[in-house]
Parts: sequence; structure tokens; C-alpha cells
Amino acid sequence: MLHSAILEFFTAYYEMPPTEIQTLPYKCSSQQGAHSDMHLVSSPTVGARYSRESLAAAWCACERANEENRALIIYPGSHRFLKKPLSHFDNNYGNWVEDLDKFCRSNGCHPEVFLAEKRNALIWHGDLLHAGGKTSKSGSTRKSLVVHYCRLVEEAESPSPSLKRMKHKNDWYFAQPAQPVVG
Repeated sequence: MLHSAILEFFTAYYEMPPTEIQTLPYKCSSQQGAHSDMHLVSSPTVGARYSRESLAAAWCACERANEENRALIIYPGSHRFLKKPLSHFDNNYGNWVEDLDKFCRSNGCHPEVFLAEKRNALIWHGDLLHAGGKTSKSGSTRKSLVVHYCRLVEEAESPSPSLKRMKHKNDWYFAQPAQPVVG
């Protein structure tokens, strides 16, 4: 999540160091329906104080992602269209993902399987429609790491009093500060 190539990309994209707001490790495909992170990611460490339009993600393959283990599904170009938020569907996730899929297909954005080798990374806009493919055989893994980033001014503090803004090289994140060892 702090690889120099990813941090350099986001620093140029945001014109300042990025803030990592959520990290999700996966052992298998999430098998999650087609969705937009912009409407779902709500990190408790930053609350609603970041601009959702600045949300972006890096998906990193920790092992080969192929047809058998149902690699990530992406809808290229879907980030260019304004989509209805989940709340428009009374927070019915199933109806929302079905509508998003139909909407994107009707606008020429068709799903594609993203094949990746171990250590490949894909960076996407926070409103790119994507999904976790259904696994084709029981027990198959698709180990990956998803990290969500945003543009958050350096002075921002976490809404949680137990989390402090920490710096690692040129990146920012929120964590509980180390407690001094007594004794």
C-alpha cells in the first residue's frame, strides 16, 4: 500500500501526498456485485470530511488472477457517467448493483475480466464500476489487496479521538499511536 510507484502516481494525481483511508485484504474473490466505491467507501478514520470525488483505489494481485479463480471484473469508462447512489434504491444493494450493471452496459461500458500476474497492480478512479467474479471451483483463492486513497489536507484530524494522523515517508494514514512501555 505504500509502494513508491503507487505513492508517486497518487502524489502527482492529487498534487500532494495521498492519504490511505481503507485497506482490504482478500483471500478469495469478494464475489461482490458491480459497484462504485465512491458510493460505498466511508472510512471511520476520516468520516465524511473528504471529497468523495477524490477517492481512488489500488488493487494489487498477491497471486495470479485468472478465469479459474475469477479475477476482478471492471467496466472500463464507467467512471465517466453520473450514477444513482445506493440511497436512491432505499439502500437495497441487490437492486442497486443490478441497475448499475444495466446502466453501464446501455452506455457502452461492458464488463471485462482483469487478468493479472502476482505483483501486478491496477489503479482506478473511485467511481469505476467493478465487481468480484464468482469462483468457478470450490476452494480456489484469489489473494489480493485493495487500498483506497483520497486527497485529504494535512491538517485534517480523525473524527475518532483514539486515532492520530501519522506520516510514513510522504504518505499519511490514521492509526493508534504506540503506547510507551512502562516497567
